[in-house]
Amino acid sequence: KPILDMLLPLARKFGKFISADSHGQLDRFRGINAITPNQPEAEAELGRSLQDHKALLEGGQELVQRLDCENLLITLGAMGMALFDQQGSGEVFPAKPVAGVADTTGAGDTVAGVFTLSRLSQATPREAAQLANLAGAAVVTKLGAATTSVEELLSLIHKQMPDTQ
Repeated sequence: KPILDMLLPLARKFGKFISADSHGQLDRFRGINAITPNQPEAEAELGRSLQDHKALLEGGQELVQRLDCENLLITLGAMGMALFDQQGSGEVFPAKPVAGVADTTGAGDTVAGVFTLSRLSQATPREAAQLANLAGAAVVTKLGAATTSVEELLSLIHKQMPDTQ
């Protein structure tokens, strides 16, 4: 934590986008731009279950306020993900259907990375979540800690929205 105590104020001072894919102790990152916990991590932070839709929306809003972050993206495994912001918005993005899940290893890391890269590339939080959702769907069809590519994501986008070609 001493490193975070030193680096986070510097990053803020210089207007840097700060994103965390923390595995626990989310409160260490209070006040940053984006936090991408998975459902069990969000539940641990809140001390309660987020199993139903109402509990997820209420818990996500509470957590985004408690953590004072711009965006909170909770990954929900096979159920997709949920995006929250400081303005009280909460939206669930169902998981994209895939032809056979081979391995979920690294899917959450892919989601966090694509969400962050998309935000750094000026995508809106909603656009970033949609791209992250597609990227997560792409990697779970591969064995091991897989990756995706720009070309693969573009192909998936065109399949989802054929009029974009």
